[in-house]
Amino acid sequence: MGNLIHISASPRGDRSQSQAIASAFLNNYQVANPSHLVDTIDLWNHQLPPLDNAALEAKYSALRKLPHTEQQASAWSAIEQEANRLFAYDKILFSVPMWNWNIPFVLKHFIDVVTQPGILFDWTPATGYIGRLKKPVAVIYSSSFDYTAGGPMQDFDFQKNYFEHWLKIVGCNDISTIIVAPTAGPESAVAAAREEAIRQAGAIARDF
Repeated sequence: MGNLIHISASPRGDRSQSQAIASAFLNNYQVANPSHLVDTIDLWNHQLPPLDNAALEAKYSALRKLPHTEQQASAWSAIEQEANRLFAYDKILFSVPMWNWNIPFVLKHFIDVVTQPGILFDWTPATGYIGRLKKPVAVIYSSSFDYTAGGPMQDFDFQKNYFEHWLKIVGCNDISTIIVAPTAGPESAVAAAREEAIRQAGAIARDF
């Protein structure tokens, strides 16, 4: 049996465009896969481990292959527990709104917590980064303006390139992308973008 985890980075609930498209995706996915388990993590209501001094020293000890102190071991255990949740699922869905041309800080916090050596990636001078996660991923991006490559706003987009770079670093190279944009402006343009994103979400979800 397959299972899927949805990680939501929007705090806006029913008013969120990325969440609305995620709901359409999940509805279609569950119709196509009625026996699959689907869970959601709302990052705004999910307590992430702090990246404090103990956590950072635990990371450096791991890199140097040194034993952890008791305090470092406790911090590292919390980080491992958070990251290992991703390995427990066969597929991952992210819903990612754009904030100030990038991703919301709660999602950055999540990335900083789980992206650890020996957990989500390995690294050597000879090989560089080798990702361990290797899961199929679907990502829903929303933004107030249209940042399509080749368009006049493309140079302001630090959302998609950053997030996809992170996915590939941790080993997720099978990436399906759904974009809902613009989410602000003339109602006709917003409605058309939403309708197209719902169509794309349904088509991808049924084969995901």
